[in-house]
Amino acid sequence: MSMPTHDLMNSLQPIRHQVISPYVPADAPKTHSADPTDVSELSAPAPEESAQRRGWGRIALAASLAAVGVIGLAGCSSGPPPPPPVCTAVAASSTNQAAAALEAQSSQDVLQFHIIPEGTPRIDIVRQTETERDSDGDTREEDVAYAQTGVYLGGGLFHDAHGNLSLIPSMAFEDFHPSGASTTCVDGPWGNDYRTYPAGDGVLIDGPWKADQHVTREGDVVRVDGPWSADHTFIKSGDTVRWDGPWGHDYTFTRSGSTIHSDGPWGDDYTVRIGGRSTTVDAPWNNDTTITREGNQIRVDGPWGRDYTISREGNMVRIDGPLGADYTITRDGNVMHVDGPWGRDYRIEYTPR
Repeated sequence: MSMPTHDLMNSLQPIRHQVISPYVPADAPKTHSADPTDVSELSAPAPEESAQRRGWGRIALAASLAAVGVIGLAGCSSGPPPPPPVCTAVAASSTNQAAAALEAQSSQDVLQFHIIPEGTPRIDIVRQTETERDSDGDTREEDVAYAQTGVYLGGGLFHDAHGNLSLIPSMAFEDFHPSGASTTCVDGPWGNDYRTYPAGDGVLIDGPWKADQHVTREGDVVRVDGPWSADHTFIKSGDTVRWDGPWGHDYTFTRSGSTIHSDGPWGDDYTVRIGGRSTTVDAPWNNDTTITREGNQIRVDGPWGRDYTISREGNMVRIDGPLGADYTITRDGNVMHVDGPWGRDYRIEYTPR
């Protein structure tokens, strides 16, 4: 893993994946057929008609029926648009601890395992990077993709399984973000749709290209069975959480009052101090951030001009970021509508049991 870098254009954006939509489309409207009485009248030949005239009559009848069908289809297409997809809750067995924990959790649960749906806006506090090499042998640094699973540190801060620390604006306001659901459906741009739901003894995160993750829980131990051996284990013991990841990506979180320290691999350590109005993140390599609350406004002062202003107005949260990285989140019941830049719009529905 390389040292974190900061790309202003990518510092607030959802994961971009191509997946198959999990939603069941609305029933297609039925086409109207011709009246049977009219058909019989058109097709009944006079006794003295010749075979040739009867043949032309059949052709005329076929053309008439085709015209009727086209008119019927045109009438249907001009009707109202189909309703939005419905996210139906999936029942979980009484022994499914993973689903039960998701149905009981809220944004006030500190040092707990959480699943953050794809498309949920995030503000980068510590963003991991990796070195990519193209066909010409040239290298470049790219941001590591967000993970949907991770540890919630409180105050809207979320540490995902890929080592990224983010501020989730919708969770920074405790009564804004939907919670208490093990079934979620995401309708995103460019076919970027997926859902999470109880399956068997756990919860399935239905991802793209068979990149599915199966989450199970037994007491304070949560296991994430990911694709391509990308498995994680989350173990909570009092005020200490150990996150065992693949290929040496291990983290230990220790809480002491309002202070949480993260001990990561290769010196990737940081300390979070959560206060009433001000939260500070002391990260490595001068990657420090201060988060200040004033009423319904949150200001994020990050390094190198990575500053954001988050404002709440009733059921709407606005995120003003650098270089046009602006988002609007509108909550409608258990649905969050995310209006992002560059066509990054999402519909995220949490379905309670």
